[in-house]
Amino acid sequence: MEYTKVGSRYVLRLDKGEEVITTLLDFLKKEDIRLGRVWALGGMENVTLGLLRKSDMQFARRSFNQGMEIASFFGTITEKDNQPYLHAHTVVTDENMQAYGGHLFEGYVFPTMEVMVDVIEGGHVGRALDSDTGIFIMDFGR
Repeated sequence: MEYTKVGSRYVLRLDKGEEVITTLLDFLKKEDIRLGRVWALGGMENVTLGLLRKSDMQFARRSFNQGMEIASFFGTITEKDNQPYLHAHTVVTDENMQAYGGHLFEGYVFPTMEVMVDVIEGGHVGRALDSDTGIFIMDFGR
């Protein structure tokens, strides 16, 4: 990964083979980014997506081992347990242009990924466990 900062925005290039979530979290920790948004385009392989099932409040997961084009990638950056927390969703397409989307659990860059990170200064948004759903939702500390 390489990156530069322009104002309050970072421009990143992730390289072939880097795991997307791990690489982005390492970057957020290094730059101490605790609130913002991320979006990207490029490609991934060995992608695992998820959807939270209402019936049992568990994630249904589906993995794709082939190369996939990123049609959309968006995420929120907040804080959980005093660490940056990335909640990312993506839509990827296969060679037949079939689209698949959901929560990104894992994906490896192929061939490259172009990422923009907007930092929001002066605020704090954490994460708290929601007892109704069992997921960590935004917590505004009110």
